[in-house]
Amino acid sequence: MQGYASPSGNFSATADQVEDWIHTVANEINEAVAYVDRVVVPEVRRESASAMRSLAAQLEAWADKLDPAGKRER
Repeated sequence: MQGYASPSGNFSATADQVEDWIHTVANEINEAVAYVDRVVVPEVRRESASAMRSLAAQLEAWADKLDPAGKRER
């Protein structure tokens, strides 16, 4: 009795299935990356710019509270 499995005709069918699965996974990953580049990245850039402007305004207001005499004219 052998302690390991021997290759059979069924092995090549399994290898083909694994290859198909790998191809499918690679395609799904490529589609996900394309979606992130096309949709998510531009939205994050818009939102982060808006958040930074809001943060800058809040920091300026906080600085004005800490040092009212140093308040700049606008």
